[in-house]
Amino acid sequence: LDLHAAVLRIEEARAQRGVTAASLWPSLSANASYARTRISETTPTGLLFSSLGNINIPGAAAISVPNPYNQYQLGANVSWELDLFGRVRRSVEAADANIEGSIEDQHAVLVALLGDVAQSYIELRGAQLRKATAEQSIGTTSELLELTEQRRAAGVASAVDVVGASAQRSVTRAQLPTFDLAITQAINQLSRLLGREPESLRAELDAAAPIPPLPSAVPVGLPAELARRRPDIRKAEASLHAATAQIGVAVAGLFPRLTLSGGGGFQSETLGNLTQWASRFGSIGPT
Repeated sequence: LDLHAAVLRIEEARAQRGVTAASLWPSLSANASYARTRISETTPTGLLFSSLGNINIPGAAAISVPNPYNQYQLGANVSWELDLFGRVRRSVEAADANIEGSIEDQHAVLVALLGDVAQSYIELRGAQLRKATAEQSIGTTSELLELTEQRRAAGVASAVDVVGASAQRSVTRAQLPTFDLAITQAINQLSRLLGREPESLRAELDAAAPIPPLPSAVPVGLPAELARRRPDIRKAEASLHAATAQIGVAVAGLFPRLTLSGGGGFQSETLGNLTQWASRFGSIGPT
């Protein structure tokens, strides 16, 4: 489950990188709205609207300023930050380094998981081997006890010899529960490491098997490259890379940002006139 979580963190870092890289492109939004508004007639603005609504200019149409009034609007906005000083580019670089760090985290969890699985498996096979040896020893001590009893019956051994042989067999037999406990713990540990429920691997691992042999040689490679094979060292390098890129982001924040923005659409008091060419509005310019 820890390994699965590490894999999901890689996907999270990649998704975050996509969010950061999207800042290199223009952003577009659209909107639609309806509002019914009434302006108070006891305020200067409302008093002006009321006055305009009653003005009659000779030879011209009467001015009508309704209060309340409706407003329908359809619009769109676009903005684009020109990355003149590399703020967004360095942010993307930091996001790439964070992805590398997440990948190395997954590698570190994988290495630890493989090591724990191998150790638990060897402990399991070792406990089974010790149990098998103890069972063989019980058979041997049982034969020795029987032989000692026969010798006592023949008068060539004492009762102390019989008691000693019986005690030796009891001591060896008392070790079996300890080995059974170690076997159960190793099987349950392997089940936990593989994200399985306890005892789920009992049928597969209950039969004894030899301990895996050690490899004759380990391909270490050049000693100078051995340290770079460690995921924690590569993770530290990726973290340093991300921190350096964040310095670039901070330095870019000392300079102005230039953003080109624009917006427009249709706005009308009535829904029927909303899409007429005269109902258009818009603005464009840099910030």
